[in-house]
Amino acid sequence: MDTGFTLLNEPSQSIPTPDGPISISGVAADAYYILDDICLLAQGKEANALHGARLKPAFGLELIESSLTSHIGTVARQPGLIYICQNRLLPLIIRILSEDATFALTVRAIRLLRLLTSKMLSPLIVELEVAINQLSHVLDPSSPAWRRALVLEFFREIHDEPALVREMYAHFDEQPEKKDIVGDHLALLVRLAAEKPAVIGLGQQLSLVEPYQDLPVEPIAIESGGIAGAITPSTGDTSLSKTGLSPRWSVVRTPCIDQTDKTEPPELPATYIYALVLACINSFSEGLAKFLLPFTIPSNPRLKSKRNTASNKHGQGHRSDEEGVESSTIQSPAAMPHSEGRHPINPLTLQDHVLYGQIRTSASMVDRCWPAFLATSSTFLNASLDSEYLHALIRSFQKFTQLAGLLDLMTPRDAFLTTLAKHAVPAPLTDAVNAPILGMHEDSESDTGNDDTDNQRKQSSAPRVSLKKQDKGSLRLAPMYARNLLCLRALLNLGVALGPLLRDSWTIVLETLHADDVALLSPRPRDMQGRRHTSRGSMDRSDSYANFDDNELNTEKTAVETAVSRLFQSTSDLPNQAFLHILKCLGSSACCVSNLPTHDVAGSTIEISQDLSPQPAKPKHQRFPSTSRLNMNQALAAKATMVPEVRISATQKLNNLINELASASNEASPEKRDTITSQCLDALATAVSSLRHSNDTKSVGQCSLEIHAMILEVLTSILRQCGEILRSGWGTVFSVISHKSPRLIRPSFTSLQLLCSDYLTSIPDRCFPTLLDTLHQFASQNQDFNISLTSITLLRTTSDFLQQYQGNTEEFTVEASVISCQSERDLVKLTDGSEGCIPRSAIWVSLLLHLAQLITDSRPEVRDSALHTLFGIVESCGTSLDAGAWTMCFRLVFTRLLSTTELVLNQGDANNGPEDSSREQTAILLVQRLSKTLVQAHDALTCHGTFVPLWDHVLAGYSKLLDHRRLGLGRAIFECLTDVLSTMAKAPGSHGIPLDRAWALWRDNNPSAYDQRGTNSNHDALVAYLQYIRQFHELLHKGFQAAQAEAVMANLRLCITESTAVIYGTDMDEMTAVQRLAIEIMGLIPTSSSEILVNLVREVADLVTLAFQSTNNGMEKGKSFVALSKAAMDVLARLVKQRCVEDDATTAVLLSISLGALKIPIHLKYRWRYEGKGTPTWKKATSTALALLDKDLLRSCKGSPPNQQSMWTTIVDISDGIMGADTDACESMADFGTDQRFDIESFSQLVDVVIPTLGSPSIREQIRRKYVQSLFEHSLIHEPHPDDVARPDQGLLDGLQSGHVGRVQDLPPKLRSNMSYVLVDHLFSLVAVHDGSAERVKLAQVAAPYLILRVSLVLKAYVSDQPLRGRMPQPLSQKREMHYMLKKLIELGSEPKAFPETMGVQSEHKKHLFLLFGLVTEALKVSWRDQEMSAALQSVLDAVGADFRL
Repeated sequence: MDTGFTLLNEPSQSIPTPDGPISISGVAADAYYILDDICLLAQGKEANALHGARLKPAFGLELIESSLTSHIGTVARQPGLIYICQNRLLPLIIRILSEDATFALTVRAIRLLRLLTSKMLSPLIVELEVAINQLSHVLDPSSPAWRRALVLEFFREIHDEPALVREMYAHFDEQPEKKDIVGDHLALLVRLAAEKPAVIGLGQQLSLVEPYQDLPVEPIAIESGGIAGAITPSTGDTSLSKTGLSPRWSVVRTPCIDQTDKTEPPELPATYIYALVLACINSFSEGLAKFLLPFTIPSNPRLKSKRNTASNKHGQGHRSDEEGVESSTIQSPAAMPHSEGRHPINPLTLQDHVLYGQIRTSASMVDRCWPAFLATSSTFLNASLDSEYLHALIRSFQKFTQLAGLLDLMTPRDAFLTTLAKHAVPAPLTDAVNAPILGMHEDSESDTGNDDTDNQRKQSSAPRVSLKKQDKGSLRLAPMYARNLLCLRALLNLGVALGPLLRDSWTIVLETLHADDVALLSPRPRDMQGRRHTSRGSMDRSDSYANFDDNELNTEKTAVETAVSRLFQSTSDLPNQAFLHILKCLGSSACCVSNLPTHDVAGSTIEISQDLSPQPAKPKHQRFPSTSRLNMNQALAAKATMVPEVRISATQKLNNLINELASASNEASPEKRDTITSQCLDALATAVSSLRHSNDTKSVGQCSLEIHAMILEVLTSILRQCGEILRSGWGTVFSVISHKSPRLIRPSFTSLQLLCSDYLTSIPDRCFPTLLDTLHQFASQNQDFNISLTSITLLRTTSDFLQQYQGNTEEFTVEASVISCQSERDLVKLTDGSEGCIPRSAIWVSLLLHLAQLITDSRPEVRDSALHTLFGIVESCGTSLDAGAWTMCFRLVFTRLLSTTELVLNQGDANNGPEDSSREQTAILLVQRLSKTLVQAHDALTCHGTFVPLWDHVLAGYSKLLDHRRLGLGRAIFECLTDVLSTMAKAPGSHGIPLDRAWALWRDNNPSAYDQRGTNSNHDALVAYLQYIRQFHELLHKGFQAAQAEAVMANLRLCITESTAVIYGTDMDEMTAVQRLAIEIMGLIPTSSSEILVNLVREVADLVTLAFQSTNNGMEKGKSFVALSKAAMDVLARLVKQRCVEDDATTAVLLSISLGALKIPIHLKYRWRYEGKGTPTWKKATSTALALLDKDLLRSCKGSPPNQQSMWTTIVDISDGIMGADTDACESMADFGTDQRFDIESFSQLVDVVIPTLGSPSIREQIRRKYVQSLFEHSLIHEPHPDDVARPDQGLLDGLQSGHVGRVQDLPPKLRSNMSYVLVDHLFSLVAVHDGSAERVKLAQVAAPYLILRVSLVLKAYVSDQPLRGRMPQPLSQKREMHYMLKKLIELGSEPKAFPETMGVQSEHKKHLFLLFGLVTEALKVSWRDQEMSAALQSVLDAVGADFRL
């Protein structure tokens, strides 16, 4: 296949390539044609060059793979070979993958796909995108196991090439117009991993499969960068029924993709698929780590010596473990001297690096793929895994977490840390324990890692792990097993590696360490030691580690101790700010013991005061002495914060005192208890007030926020103890909760949430407006998205409470004082308490207004949630609202909504940014819910008589929304208003409702002119627009008026012409919904007025020609209007025939317009290429035209002469189109004969209608002459000699006088010769004698010269050509034509007045023979060789003699 030379004098050949044709020769041409033929043979087709060759498809694919493998470099450089791969090979592979192909074919196809993906990704990018995407469909659960295994083996080998994965991600996922190949693949692994939970032993905790008794279990060593020693799987029997993953039964000896010698698929273990999934995610993580981690190490020549020194500080008992740690830190910044200011480098900052493009791509993979990776890993972390698989999983999990941290991706980093923390802590043994030691905040949700991922990305704060402080004596803890310690050590190693970057996330590491410290105190129950498999062969979840002996567990504990020691020793190298973070986390998590040791710094001893240090917890397990040691030289950095620590200590003491007082008051009387609780709340309010009025510096201000957070925790505690009996302190509660700091949102919202969930019954009515203001404040803040949504939910809860507890009434009602409010100012007067008792219905309306204000929020989710909540509240109590309450809601709430939504859209128009679409969606949601509410309230408002003004007000608001000219919004408005109109039409008395504004709304807002940004089609909007006017017509008592009809026709025209093409469809065979509705609505337009009828027929006729207009570029836009044209023909026929019977005055005009439109498709016969299924347009037009024409109608047709002349001109044009056809443009001759017969029948029907009326004196002579001229031209069977045809400046028969040499070549007859003979007959019929009427005479006089010319051309051609043929006979078609003409001449009895009088000629009906006598005589002279022709000519002469009595 080498193409480096070309043989001399060897002709070059042109071949196609992706960049156009090129010329090749020699071996290059051979290579091209051989590869092309092999691909064809593999497809089961005939070869082009290798004639007669045959190949089995499987062998062909194998031959292609062998050739490409050996010469892949050459193939990648040759455009011709690339073209074959694009157009032959890859389509074949895609077809095999999409069909139920055999195992042999599928294996070879996937092997070829793997080779092309690995070696030729760039030149085959488009085709490979389709092929790889097809693999995702093969992974469907309905596919055979061996096909799924082949696909996963393909992806496993792709992941083994990290550079290839990066290239694929850059080519596909990072391109907006491409599919997310890598991302979608990882997302698919999430589903595959959890497909059959029982097979992998999925449960609530990680577990190991039961080890074989004769196999030792090696120590586990997980470190920050990798695995110290790998556990090698031993050989054993593979069982397809085993539960869990293990190399003993979850792998096959030879991968399916390498079994090319097999024709049948092998039997696979049930867990093989899951082993492949696990291998894919492990390889994915390892590939990213190998590439990115070297970039995170700063250049420092002293690092090597420091690492070597550090490696000698630990005992020999854990040598393998320590070697693994140090070897990993050589490749990662885990043990870097951070105190020297050398933080681990974020690779994204290396913008000048030569590999920065790949670094950015890898970082994007981590950022976008972490949810799928976390979800898949979490599934396996809860499954039964062999030790080897467990090591590999945690190693990849640890590396991915480290990458997220080094790239400063806080959300994925904390999510991964939280997942490790969860699996590092054992679960409770019994169901009696309700709360585990390790709990998650309600916004963490990191079990799967993919819950609410978008919301996690939007939040600035990362998820956190918190320990619920429980009394150890009150909990029964599950014992600690090696699996927990394995995850714990991975978490500790990440703390070492990411120490300078963790900040507040140290809490996750330290609280997990604290929880495991407590768990290690719990002994392992002896009754669990003997458990093994259950009856089904799967292991019990709680005792899957029972077969680990105590020595092994003690070894793991010792290894964890070493890791903990290393973790705290590494803090000596932390920068000051990072060290302050860990100090803060140590204090908050109570991980320090009571007596902090001193540390000698520069010869002096510095002690941290017991009063300033956090209060200690109970003594910790003695195996973790390092948890109590801190580096005092770094504590000097905290000297500036000593005063804040005193404040914090004082706050703790105050909080403890208040808690004790609140607890002690439980035994007092209710009045005394309320007094004590109020005093406690006043103390908290005083403390908060002092914080707000203090002039804090930045550092001290942070302390103030922390103190405020501590006060909020105490407030929550007081509310839980005394909230039910609290009566007089609610104003103080809300003053403490109110704040303006983002850091206090979460703790203060916890108190507020407690109020709304448990203590609404205790809150007095006067405090509800404050409660609503506070909820609105939390809903509108933008620091915590989840809190905003939860606040809206709490507003719904408050609304339910207000509706449920309204005095003694059984159902919710709105008081008259509230209904009478004309503005929001009136409502505020009712709710501020200045006028006495506050009606709860006024609070309820105020709540609705608070929800309406949230429509201006910048976050679409908040806006939409507020709308759903508001309308859900109104709909839930809709049955209890009377007409007055409905009117008040529309006047105050819904009016505010419409104006606010218009403001939101105005902001979107001004910004024109990415949020513009979400603002439109909010407006759409408002329209949908408001219209639904209007339908719900229709009956009540109609009975009350207030529906009409509210209806007009809503339409006015919608009209302003439509002024923004947005398709999605326009569609929603017209769809919703259609439902409202439908409800109105069903109600009694609907015809009396004014509809002027509804009509103007439709007339002035045609969506065809709207902005199409954000969408590619206006089709749905136009459908809604047309459905609206159809429903509107049902409400009209007298139908459309004249002005309305004109506007309807104009808008219908715009809808049809400006509508975009239907996606994945065509309008050739069927009309689009827009076209169908437009045709239907045209049928609703009244035809009682002649003016409207003429305009309507003109519009419909224009639709007939829309597909054929020269200015129409619809086919370029995907619109053909062919089906519409056919449908318009039916409408046209119905309109014209119905009116022509009623009124003859407009008959000529209507026929002229209609036939003028129909003649266009008739004349475009065979030249119009865009024919759909069914009857061709020209046939449909011909049938419609004939249906419109009636002999009696034409005779009685009235109208002005110009209209009549125009009508007859159009009829003649139609006859010309029926008679003729451009046969050269006919693409298929299959229906040619049928088409010709159709035209013959149509022409016969047309002749019956227009003859003899066409001879009427009122019709101009030029029209008849044009008709006969068309008849003559289309009756010619053979092409006449050019000299025999008269020139424009000559008379019709002057060309017969020319002298020219004859022709001897055969002249082919016309393809439509049958039609020509019919036309010849008709031409003779026009000249023949009939009833002698004036019409017949005029037709005969016009047709006579053309008849003479038609026969003379045949005779003269015979006279000129036959002598030159010698003994050669006359061509059969010409001979047949001449015999036919001679026969017709003899039979013809011509009209006496058709020919001018000739002196000496006395014939009455044979004057035509006299005119042709000379040519007949000359023809007889040259026919002496053809006796048959001589006899025919002689018969003509005999007829002449008989007529002239010679």
